[in-house]
Amino acid sequence: MTAEKVINPLCGTMRHALAFVLLAAITLFAFQGVRHCDFINFDDDVYVYENRSIRDGLTWQSVRGAFQSDFFVKTTQSECWQPATWLSHMLDIHLFGLNAGMHHVVNLGFHLASTLILFHVLNRMTGKMGRSWMVAALFGVHPLQVEAVAWVTARKDMLSGFFWMMTIWMYIRYAARPSVMRYFWVALMLALGLMSKPMGITLPFILLLLDYWPLGRLRDEFPSQRSSMPLVLEKIPLFALSVFSFLLALHAKSEHLSVKTPINMLANVADGYGNYLLKAFWPARLAVWYSCSADRFPAGPAIASGAILLIVTLVVWNQRPVRKYLLVGWLWFLGALVPVIDLQNVSGGDAIFMADRYSYLPIIGLFIMVSWVVPDVLGLFLWGRRAMPILAAATLSACVVLSTRQVGYWRNSYTLFQHTIEVTKNNTLAHLNLGAYCMKLGRMDEADGHFRECLLIQPDYAKALLNHGVVLASKGQLEEAARHFHRALEIKPELGDVHNNLGTLMVQQGKLKSALMYYRQALKISPDYPRAHLNLANTLLLMRNVDEAVPHYERSIFLYPNSIQPHYKLALCMMLQGRQDAFFEQLNILAQLDPKMDWKQQLAGDYAEFNKAAPSPASKNSKPAHPRSQ
Repeated sequence: MTAEKVINPLCGTMRHALAFVLLAAITLFAFQGVRHCDFINFDDDVYVYENRSIRDGLTWQSVRGAFQSDFFVKTTQSECWQPATWLSHMLDIHLFGLNAGMHHVVNLGFHLASTLILFHVLNRMTGKMGRSWMVAALFGVHPLQVEAVAWVTARKDMLSGFFWMMTIWMYIRYAARPSVMRYFWVALMLALGLMSKPMGITLPFILLLLDYWPLGRLRDEFPSQRSSMPLVLEKIPLFALSVFSFLLALHAKSEHLSVKTPINMLANVADGYGNYLLKAFWPARLAVWYSCSADRFPAGPAIASGAILLIVTLVVWNQRPVRKYLLVGWLWFLGALVPVIDLQNVSGGDAIFMADRYSYLPIIGLFIMVSWVVPDVLGLFLWGRRAMPILAAATLSACVVLSTRQVGYWRNSYTLFQHTIEVTKNNTLAHLNLGAYCMKLGRMDEADGHFRECLLIQPDYAKALLNHGVVLASKGQLEEAARHFHRALEIKPELGDVHNNLGTLMVQQGKLKSALMYYRQALKISPDYPRAHLNLANTLLLMRNVDEAVPHYERSIFLYPNSIQPHYKLALCMMLQGRQDAFFEQLNILAQLDPKMDWKQQLAGDYAEFNKAAPSPASKNSKPAHPRSQ
């Protein structure tokens, strides 16, 4: 054996290892700031910190429930069947509790794994290590990826992306040496991806593209049915998985879909693709929410975007005999975006027509096109070959700088939505969520300013009316607050928060029977609404109905086990009922929650006060709903 035969493979292995290390280093550097990010008040509550099913961690009940479509709180953003995502959040809680930084670190871990696997599979399929590395590097550090990595709620995108890469990895192993077991692994990875998010429904189509290039399993020009049909037939089980996932997602969203005219639909599709293209090559003014009205008809931008799409399509089709990668990359981009492109608006008011996280996987197609065509063109010139490393370094450096800055905006709800307001126009959701966050900080005047701005933009915004009413009630303007609450109910009668707050107003005005009616209506709408259970129990206690109050305190504790007030009030009820064992149990819990407080003495005082005389109907114990965010 010659020295050359030993050294060459060793050098190749070292180059690959160095490429992996460098890729991991720049990705971690670009996103290292996520470990300092907090949860935000936009769906992180639904997915993690206010979701009772998640906060229990990994239990038999929660694991079983993760596969049940009706087990979790549902919003416009969380209705898809996604058991893998729920289980991932449960595991985070089991390992890290509500340490937001660690939840973000897990997101980053999945992103890093996807980046490294992308490099591996492209390099293995094409043998072009430099170009494959550039695609993976752009995927790893591009600013459009920040939303998916820095948002805990986007765990579904991280899991979907990871299993997307794993599916391709398993598929190239299968293509190299087909077998039933290798096909099983392809199907399993696809199924896990679909159980994370239905984004993977187009992946079998992407696998067909890879058959064309770079795997070369299709004929070069106009493949005959005889040569291509076996490749289609072998993917029928994969397409069946995708169809099943699509039907589940369609069923979950059916009640929120609105019908558009064909022209309006095409305009929104063209404009959506155009916006993603623009953000990919000029990632400026990125925001967590790009708002638009439900009757949006972007004629001018749609025509321009449609023309660009048509021109690019014609060019890549014309170039397919010599540059197959252009057609594959372009169809990857167009096809992978289909599940999230704005074919029809979801719900009303704040309709979303695009989101940075939606481009997480589709943008790979554009990176493939750029990373292959630029070396092909510049490689024709000596100066071009010399300039390529400089151009690549400058591009990645710019992406790292922009991504690092964008991660900083995700530090907390205030920085995120303040930035969103600065880079978008008439963004009611950003004002609503920023106002809700200010309310929690006690900055009521600042919060009120944002709610008023919401109502100037959209006077019939029910959640803004609700939150503005809460601010007015806190200032003692009860009649004006009641008008806002009733107006919100006219617009959106299913908002349990409004009924809860009207109940609180009734308590403050001494109308306890009316308060009971509103609280019970809130619980009819949302049976596991902890604040309504607590307020109803407090009102029943005011009316000396201790026995009926107890189960509502117990339910509130079940939903929020670390909340002091329901434990305290339940301890008081146990004293009033003479249940000493249960009283001391609650007393011990209170001592664990706040060891500095002399709970026994305070309870003794309230017990004596309760037995002395009936308290005033107006009570500070009833609490308004948490400020409502989208």
